[in-house]
Amino acid sequence: MKYHFLKLALTTLAFIQVFLNFVSGVEFRDAKLNSIDNGDINLTADIPLNNNNDNEHIINHNLQLTTPSPSLIRYNSEIENHNLDSENLNLVKQLSHEGVYNFTREDSVVLFYVPWCMFCREIIPEFNKAAQILKDKKIKFGKIDANEHRQIVLMEQIIKFPTIKVYSEGIGHYYNGLSNAVSITNFINTEFDRDLAILDVESLKLFTSTDKSSIKMIAIINETQTNPTNTVSVSYSKISRKYHNIFFAHTFSNNTDIVKYILSKNNNSKLGNNESNLNSLLAIITPWNDNSELFDIDNTEINGNNSEQGVILLDNIDFNNYDLLENLVHKYQFPLIIDFNPFIAQKLFSVNKPIAFLFINKDTPNYDLFMKRYRNLAIQFRGDIIFVRSGNSLPHEKRISQVLVNDENEFPVISIIRVPEENDDNKNILLPPNMPQMKQSQTPLIYKYHIYGQQLLQNSNIEHFINEFISGRIEPYYKSEEPPSEEDNTGAVRIVVSKTFKKEVIDNDLDVFIVFFAPWCGHCRKLEPDFHSLALRLQGLNDKLKIAKIDGSQNDVPNIQIFGFPTLLLFRSGQKDQPMFYGGDRTIVEMIQWLSENIANKFDPQVYLNPENAFEDDDLDMALSHEL
Repeated sequence: MKYHFLKLALTTLAFIQVFLNFVSGVEFRDAKLNSIDNGDINLTADIPLNNNNDNEHIINHNLQLTTPSPSLIRYNSEIENHNLDSENLNLVKQLSHEGVYNFTREDSVVLFYVPWCMFCREIIPEFNKAAQILKDKKIKFGKIDANEHRQIVLMEQIIKFPTIKVYSEGIGHYYNGLSNAVSITNFINTEFDRDLAILDVESLKLFTSTDKSSIKMIAIINETQTNPTNTVSVSYSKISRKYHNIFFAHTFSNNTDIVKYILSKNNNSKLGNNESNLNSLLAIITPWNDNSELFDIDNTEINGNNSEQGVILLDNIDFNNYDLLENLVHKYQFPLIIDFNPFIAQKLFSVNKPIAFLFINKDTPNYDLFMKRYRNLAIQFRGDIIFVRSGNSLPHEKRISQVLVNDENEFPVISIIRVPEENDDNKNILLPPNMPQMKQSQTPLIYKYHIYGQQLLQNSNIEHFINEFISGRIEPYYKSEEPPSEEDNTGAVRIVVSKTFKKEVIDNDLDVFIVFFAPWCGHCRKLEPDFHSLALRLQGLNDKLKIAKIDGSQNDVPNIQIFGFPTLLLFRSGQKDQPMFYGGDRTIVEMIQWLSENIANKFDPQVYLNPENAFEDDDLDMALSHEL
């Protein structure tokens, strides 16, 4: 087996270097084979930090290619000669971009490919073999031609071909292994079987020492509680497949050595070290100790006196209650207070929980008192809010403070940022089918506090802000320019800002055609004269139709997310919650024709397309003759 991998590594080393350059966009130089261990090929390559051909700006980077372990499925003649008859080929469903969403709501695997790609053509038969191997599992296989369905690239964030994504609990995980049925099958198996059985103390020690920067959850149950497949519960298995940043395992209460070992490590529970009368116990092993003041989650270094792992023990857990288990994951997957660093943002925002930021430097007067009260809030609202401390002097601290703080002189200060949920009143309006569909990430909402500095310590102001947020009595902050005066807003194109958007666009019976622009956008500058001419042309419809513009770079509009500039939206009378996206040619003729067909208050476009009604500098006659 090792000879096979060695031969593979040596004969394809040059190809690997070229392939890495191609898929990553980074130039890998002088790839060298370091070692082969149980199917893992370890390589080292040089990466230049700039485009100059000098040796002063090169870093050495370690790469690891994981191949199937001998303990897993092996490549053999049975797989090589799989009879892929028509019945087997039907195991892989051909998908359209409209069908991907429903298909991936269940456990599934999807191959994204383009027909002209050599690597795609090579992986398709291997993908079919993997579907055949796993046909007895309740896992669906599908593939989609991304060349024919190009929207899927945006919807599923596909950056290269071929791409395989495994979907569990509606969440997709990328496959980055080798293009053979063995590797694909093994990856799928590990994605759907993440609840490990621990049978002895040595296995437990190995489990807890693996990747010490990650959380481990161990269910301790009676053997009589397990189902015939020897798993804890369907809910526990689903949770383990949904949260890939956490390791899950289970053991049995009659394994007294394991139970005693876990109890001996307990430092955060009132259960003590008595293993008797424990019922449905959940052990949560964390990289931090909650008795510490702060935790640097990226460097896995605790900024306190105790650098040992923490163990939280919870008893009387109903492992069949999915919502309860998910709440426990949310509650304990972060320490009480996190020290903000430049690598943590992705981890924080992937959880979809509100994040409180206390901006305070360690040399701030009354720092200890600030942190004591902040910590008490973290204990009280653990699981509901993630609590973070940040300074304002380092580059990454300055970047986040620019988003969350009104004035750098307002310090210390506290703010909250959160991403709207599906049933949220502040969720972005979903654009109708005529808008190019994509996975629409919600714009984060920011909640700022007008009290700052030492006044935060007065009258329970810190506690008041958090409690008001939890109670839903604080409105999110939206960036807005100051509204222009009526004297300065009498042009054919009405100027709108965030503060006036509701009045100008939503709370009236007019159809409103509005462009979201940015001053620095070249396409916006090109559109501006035609958009102004459009407004002049349609001035006779002022009692029915409003033409407006808003600087999208300076104004945040509640419930609406703009993906690029310019964006033209039509808010129809009586249907203001369903704006229509204009995706046609940005010419006067095309826009008038489209508006006549789509606004609630219909009109005859020919009346407004008549060149005889032209005004000074009107280019409509040129547009009609296609000269514009």
